[in-house]
Amino acid sequence: MVCLGMETIANNNKGGKDMKVKDIPERFALVTDSQEIEAVGDHIGTILDDFGCLFVDVIEGDYAQVYGCESSVPWIGANVYEIEIAPVVRWIK
Repeated sequence: MVCLGMETIANNNKGGKDMKVKDIPERFALVTDSQEIEAVGDHIGTILDDFGCLFVDVIEGDYAQVYGCESSVPWIGANVYEIEIAPVVRWIK
């Protein structure tokens, strides 16, 4: 599992632009429960302790894209950071 600090995540935002909650497309689901945030982190292979809420896009039962917000109250001007999803390794026999 990877532990990413806020600086690392901020530097990895696509295009280097500052994203805000208001920029998140409507298709993303809001996750605010700390246990659910931990479960998302476990699933994508990242520790998400620095985030108060997440915005997740689920396609065919898997996380396609995840953004994190430091605040647990996602006001529209709050910064969001794209979270890298660890690649899934599948063994083929």
